[in-house]
Amino acid sequence: KTINNPTPEIGDTVVFTLTALNSGPYNTNNVRVVDVLPSGYTYVSSTASTSSYNNSTGNWNIGNLANGASATLQITATVNPTGVYTNTATVTAFDPDLNLLNNTSSVTPCVKPIVTITNPAAVCSPSTVDLTSSAVTAGSATGLTYTYYTDAAATSTYATPTAATAGTYYIKGTNALGCYNIKPVTVTVNPTPAAPTASAQIFCSTDAKIVSDLVAAGAKIKWYNAATAGTQYTGTEVLATGTYYASQTTNGCESARTAVSVTVTTAPNAGTLSGTQNVCVGLTTTFSSTQTGGSWSSSNTSIATINSTTGVITGVAAGTATMTYTVTGTGGCPNATATRGLTVTAAPVAGTLSGNQNVCVGLTTTFSSTQTGGSWSSSNTSIA
Repeated sequence: KTINNPTPEIGDTVVFTLTALNSGPYNTNNVRVVDVLPSGYTYVSSTASTSSYNNSTGNWNIGNLANGASATLQITATVNPTGVYTNTATVTAFDPDLNLLNNTSSVTPCVKPIVTITNPAAVCSPSTVDLTSSAVTAGSATGLTYTYYTDAAATSTYATPTAATAGTYYIKGTNALGCYNIKPVTVTVNPTPAAPTASAQIFCSTDAKIVSDLVAAGAKIKWYNAATAGTQYTGTEVLATGTYYASQTTNGCESARTAVSVTVTTAPNAGTLSGTQNVCVGLTTTFSSTQTGGSWSSSNTSIATINSTTGVITGVAAGTATMTYTVTGTGGCPNATATRGLTVTAAPVAGTLSGNQNVCVGLTTTFSSTQTGGSWSSSNTSIA
C-alpha cells in the first residue's frame, strides 16, 4: 500500500494505492480487501481494476485471483484537520495462505501541521520586527515549535528573528510527530523621511492667521509645540509669536521636526487726530495725534501745507484740504492712516474809508468804506 504524497497539507487530496498480489503457489478465490478510511480522511472516490470498493464498509471484493495475478485499487480522499492518519488495509481469501505476514499493509503520511502566518505591520527605519511574536503565527496548530530561516527550503537559519530587518523569511512549525510546515513571512521596513524644510514666517495680528496657514515643504505636514513629544496642533489655533515645529510623514513614517520661527506683528494705529480745523491764509494751526512715530501730509498743498514731523499747518489759499497722519506698518502689516479736514479762509479787507474829517460839537458827519459788511467803532466815545 502506498500514498502519492507522504507529506500532505490539511485539505490536500491524496491517493492511496492498494495492490493485492497472489504470490502462489495456488490460485485462490473469495479474495477480499478491507480498507476503512480512518477519521483523518474524507472519502472522495475510488477506482478498482476489478470489482468495486464500498467506502461505507471498506470492503473491496476481488473474488478469484490466479497464481501470480494482482488487482489494484486507488482510493482518493482529502486530508482532515484532525483525526487518525494511519491507513491500514487487510486482505483475506477462502483458500489457505502459506504466508500470513504480508496480508496487512499500513501507510502513515506525515501531515503538515497548519501554520498560519500574518505578515507583521510595517515599521519605520531604524526599527526592526520580532518574528517570534505570537501575533505572527496566530491561528496555527497548537503545540508547534518554530524555527526561522532565510531560504524556502529551511536550510539556512536566520540568526536574529527577534530583530528582523526588511526582507522575506521562512518560519518552520514542527509538531511532536516531527511533521512540519514552512511558510514565508514578509518584513517591511519603510524609510523614515528627512525633516521638512521651512523658513521663518511673519504675520500681521489683524490677519488672525492660524496654524494651518504655516508653510513647510514636505508631505502630510504636522505641527507641534515642542521639538519632541509635546502636543500636535489641530490647525485651528491662532498663531502667536514663538517657535513651531513641523514634521512630515511618508508611508506611515514620521520624520524628525524642523523648528520654525513665527513672528506675529502688532498692527500699527494712527490714533485720534485733533487740532483747530480753521485757519486764515498766511496763518498757522497745528494738528496732533494720540499716537507718535507717524508723518503728516496734505491732500492739497496749494491750499495748505503741513510739516510732516510737527503737524504745523500753514494756510496758503482759501479752500479745503485733508491732512493725513500715517504710521508705517511692519512685519507684513499695512500702514495705518487717520485723516482730519481743514478749511482755509481768506483774511478780511476793511476797504478805503472816506468822509469829512472835521465836525462841530453837536453836528454830524459820515464816514464810508469801499467794503461792506463791516462795523464801526470809536476809539474815544467822550470825544465823538
